[in-house]
Amino acid sequence: MPKELAIQNQIDRFSLAIDVIDCVPKLRVAGADAKEKLRNRQIACRQYAYEHGVDRPEAAEWRWPE
Repeated sequence: MPKELAIQNQIDRFSLAIDVIDCVPKLRVAGADAKEKLRNRQIACRQYAYEHGVDRPEAAEWRWPE
């Protein structure tokens, strides 16, 4: 469950994006909605991993755009 471990260690893409929103003053207010969506996706990924023992397919197959 690499995704779940990354979330637990706060090194997943959701945590990194949330950190950027928190660190960039202009994004703190404007990014509040995005931050909430990222946290919800993070929770959903973690729950799926606990229930199924593997990462969600869209998380496991995700790649950085080229």
